[in-house]
Amino acid sequence: MLASRKNSNLIIFLFIFLSLFIMPLMAKDEAYQKGKLQDVDSKQYLRVVDGTGKTYDVYFLSIKVDGITYTGSYKPSLLLRRERPTEWIVGDAVDVRFNDKKTKMYLKKSNGGELTIKITKKVRS
Repeated sequence: MLASRKNSNLIIFLFIFLSLFIMPLMAKDEAYQKGKLQDVDSKQYLRVVDGTGKTYDVYFLSIKVDGITYTGSYKPSLLLRRERPTEWIVGDAVDVRFNDKKTKMYLKKSNGGELTIKITKKVRS
């Protein structure tokens, strides 16, 4: 009786684990669309806190998907300055997905991660 209860608990645990962690990763790949990187630009800003100035970069990316060019901004974390969108060249084919409201797009990186871009403009082209 005790062994069957352990097996039941193990099956429930595996089901929950697969549902919460594995299945969403598999579904995420299906949501990617092919796009084309149209433009990458950056601006440097100065932020002053307690009299100390720190500069930070904001990147602006334009990606064309299905006849619409989406332009958005990306600000790398101040702690992770290496997270700059330098692996792409204008004209590259890219994999991109959108959130439900199309206010954010997620650009797939070569290492499997994503770059989250806040959409600021949409233009039919």
